[in-house]
Amino acid sequence: MCVPPLAGTRLDHILRDGVLQVGYRPNNLACSFLTQRGELVGFDVEMAHILAEDLGVELEFVPFEFDSLGRMLQSGQMDMAMSCIASLPDRYAYALMLSAEEGSAYSYRYPRYTVARVRSGGIRLPAAYAIPKGDVEMMEFVSNWIELKRKDGTIDSLYEYWMLGGASRSQEPRWSIIRNVLGWVD
Repeated sequence: MCVPPLAGTRLDHILRDGVLQVGYRPNNLACSFLTQRGELVGFDVEMAHILAEDLGVELEFVPFEFDSLGRMLQSGQMDMAMSCIASLPDRYAYALMLSAEEGSAYSYRYPRYTVARVRSGGIRLPAAYAIPKGDVEMMEFVSNWIELKRKDGTIDSLYEYWMLGGASRSQEPRWSIIRNVLGWVD
C-alpha cells in the first residue's frame, strides 16, 4: 500500500483530519485483544479512546505486527501504536517479560506458557507508545498527556481493571428499596 507522505506535523494531521489512527496487536492480552463477540478491548484500547476524546477527534484502530510497525508509522498508515509495546533494545528476545498478573492471563489462555516469579525485588518492564521516529512534537505531546493521565488517576484505575483483574471481581448490587428494605428480591 502506497501512502503519500504527511504534510505538516503528525499532530496537525490528526487535528486537521479529525481522526487518530492507533495501531494495535489483536492478541495482546490485557492491552489490546478481541472478545468472543469481536469487540476490541484492553488497557491500551481504553487509553486510545481517552486520548481521542481529549483531542476531540474520531478514533480508528489499525492492526499491526512488529515487523511492519516502523514502516507503518513512517508512512502515515497509523499515527501511533498503543499495545503494551516493550521498550527494549532487543525486540525479539527468547522470553517474554510481563507482570505476574499479565503472565497469568497468558498462561490461562495459552496453557503451554507459565509464569516464573522473581524471588526478590522486582522487574520493571519499560513500556512505550510508538510514534514516528523523529516526531518531537508528537513525542512531547504524548509524554505530557500520559503524565496528566497518571496524575489524575486514569492510568492507575485502568491498570487495576485490566492488569490486576478488577474486571473479573464481583461487585455488590446497588442498594435498592425493593431488595434492602422490603426484601422482595434477593
